[in-house]
Amino acid sequence: MLYGLKVIQNHLNRRETSDARVRVLSLGIGVGILERIFIKKFGAEIVGVDKDPDVMSFAYTYFRSSLVDDEWKGLTLISGYCALSVLSELSNGISKSNLKLVEACRVYKGLRYNVVLLNIIDHDDLSGWGACVPPRHFVEKSIFDKIKGLLDPEGAFVMQVIVPDICYEEKFILLGGCFRIVFKIALNHKSKYVLVATDSAVFASGENKPGRTSDVITSLVTCSFNIDETFY
Repeated sequence: MLYGLKVIQNHLNRRETSDARVRVLSLGIGVGILERIFIKKFGAEIVGVDKDPDVMSFAYTYFRSSLVDDEWKGLTLISGYCALSVLSELSNGISKSNLKLVEACRVYKGLRYNVVLLNIIDHDDLSGWGACVPPRHFVEKSIFDKIKGLLDPEGAFVMQVIVPDICYEEKFILLGGCFRIVFKIALNHKSKYVLVATDSAVFASGENKPGRTSDVITSLVTCSFNIDETFY
């Protein structure tokens, strides 16, 4: 997912010149590597979502990183709920069946994000990789519509992809019904890439204005990539 950072550099550069803080919604925080980069380098405000209620202790045990350390200032966490449930709650209103979920999401209702990250891995025995990213049930127009509804007008949806089969990949055409622009960023294998979807012309421009954020992202991306095609 680090490769996808370079694509959003123009957007983050513009945010640095304003008083508004960059706000990121991260669906699938895991150990929080990418989230820490956004906080440390961009001063971002992160709302992280992870189904695992033990994500905090896991990060500390295996990576010696605590979500209460100074490097995590700016991150708040919604844990113990699946990303789809949180997404529905943030998008649609009050759930009548899970009052704890309602309370966990209450302070985030009505917020709009500059970036929504989706990086959830699903085990898939039918895949040669043994994994499907994102999970199959995320690749639906209704889900993409909800994510778009949480973005500000110049925001971007960034999604890591590991393709298990052709039928799965073909469903990404649904992004074209939700966003004006969809970029496919090639990684080290044809079945692994990052998709960036947006309605903002900023992401379509080839501008690369000098600045702190641009320098930071360039240093992060140690392997070259190419935006080899629009996805539709």
